[in-house]
Amino acid sequence: MYKDNKILAIIPARGGSKGIPRKNVRFMNGNPLIAYIIRTSISSCYIDKTIITTDDDEISNYSYLYGADAVVSRPSKHADDNTTLDPVIYHAYKRYQEQEGENFDIIITLQPTSPLLSTHSLDKAIESLIDNNSSTMISVVPVRHLFWEKKEDKLKPYHPTRLNRQQLDPVYFEAGSFVISKAENITENSRISEPIDVFELSEIEGTDVDNYLDWTIAEKILSKKKILIRVDGNKEIGLGHIYNTLILANNLMLHDLTFVMNKESQLGIHKIAQNNYPIIEIEKDEDFFEIIEREKPDIIILDVLDTDNEFVKKINSFNRFMVSIEELGAGLKYADVVFNAIYEYEASRSLDNVYSGYPYVCLRDEFFILPFKKINEEVMNILITFGGVDQNDLTHQCLNVFEKLNKHKIKISIITGFGYKNKEKLLSKIEKMVDKGFEIEFLQDVKFISRYMHEADIVITSNGRTVFEIASLGVPSISISQNERETHHTFAQQADGVIYLGLSDENTENKLHEVLEGLVGNFAQRKRMNLSLAKYDLLNGVKRVIRIIFDKLEEKFPSNLLNTS
Repeated sequence: MYKDNKILAIIPARGGSKGIPRKNVRFMNGNPLIAYIIRTSISSCYIDKTIITTDDDEISNYSYLYGADAVVSRPSKHADDNTTLDPVIYHAYKRYQEQEGENFDIIITLQPTSPLLSTHSLDKAIESLIDNNSSTMISVVPVRHLFWEKKEDKLKPYHPTRLNRQQLDPVYFEAGSFVISKAENITENSRISEPIDVFELSEIEGTDVDNYLDWTIAEKILSKKKILIRVDGNKEIGLGHIYNTLILANNLMLHDLTFVMNKESQLGIHKIAQNNYPIIEIEKDEDFFEIIEREKPDIIILDVLDTDNEFVKKINSFNRFMVSIEELGAGLKYADVVFNAIYEYEASRSLDNVYSGYPYVCLRDEFFILPFKKINEEVMNILITFGGVDQNDLTHQCLNVFEKLNKHKIKISIITGFGYKNKEKLLSKIEKMVDKGFEIEFLQDVKFISRYMHEADIVITSNGRTVFEIASLGVPSISISQNERETHHTFAQQADGVIYLGLSDENTENKLHEVLEGLVGNFAQRKRMNLSLAKYDLLNGVKRVIRIIFDKLEEKFPSNLLNTS
């Protein structure tokens, strides 16, 4: 009831439908189609009773199961393909009125083919009709497109001036989601009377499921999950976590994604913002817990280094689905699923929730485009790239090695990230080497790094995710750990296509000089390294990760989310 107006919602649902057979009772994302509009109606603040008019026993049973107040049997004369809704609604209203002895001021026609209509919009439409003293409220969707119309057998533009879509005045089409009418105007021949008003719905809410394409779109939207991604990235910890979660986000873009990041992670925040994802900045863990409470996400993804007991137990208390990335802390036990592509510890292999090793690495789309590397007999190009920060300035040390090797025919390509802090010192070094005859290309924050990796004959890099990227292209590489944590990254230490030099120390330049000098002149070794990399299926990792996430989510929270009890 709203402002003393008693309100009845009537949902017409035939058993027969030709576009999609048995459409109203076919399951969409875990529930029969009709269940969604019933739930929208019974969740309204203002609708007093929700009834179904149908000629079908199965629809009748589902209607009661999902909370309808009553079902009115529709006579056969009102159940064929040619019957309009006016006599159907009039019959249901009058029959229910006779059976229950209840009078209503407002009658709402709700279509079961509108599963995306929100209760919020329905309530706002009811308020609008009553507050504005309208007799009829029709749901519409505004459309801004250039239309053409036929007049006197000639096509003419509907709009006198060709403008960009955003500049056009809207044209409205009836969404069919609802018609709200004053009861006094309901007859066998009409539900519409002056004054008429319209209520604008978004294109999504106005979706009318009429064919299989509509069905596919609606089901995809209903299956959307709200996902919070907790990640940080700065000069101290680097940007590897940022890039990794961006890959996941780009493969989950049909869902409702929000990044949650510490305010001190401005480097990472800048990178995420460049990709146009929403970001919530926090100062402490308690802020994150408040966000979980407020947003009620379906999935929480953590890529924040090792978690502690208190942190993950608190998240568990919200009964959400928790995914942890590169986890060696308490999250190993408490997360619903853990993906440790970089870490492959024996201790974690006994845990059913942990998926470790290279099969679960997530690579950016750009690495799916280029072919597997064909090795050149001569080394003509060597790439140096140590990630977004290069905390130990290994890039500079590599140049020292090249200076000693004194191989002027080899082009040196250097790529640093925007977090690299020794740029001026490096550029000075490059200038001096170029004066001595070296060919050096310096690039920063490259958008399509895979092309440079593929062009290289050898890549020198840190022992992080970049090793996987290089390996997926079949390029031989030399890997150096920049910190203690990277020494636990197992792929470079196991893969025959990577030469691993261990943790960076005072002897790194000497080790690199020795290895590089031998590798440059050894075509057979580089060819063996290339062929050995072909055995690793790295390109399907992101598919595996996403499939596991949603399979495990379904196990924990089955998709029939409507409470039928």
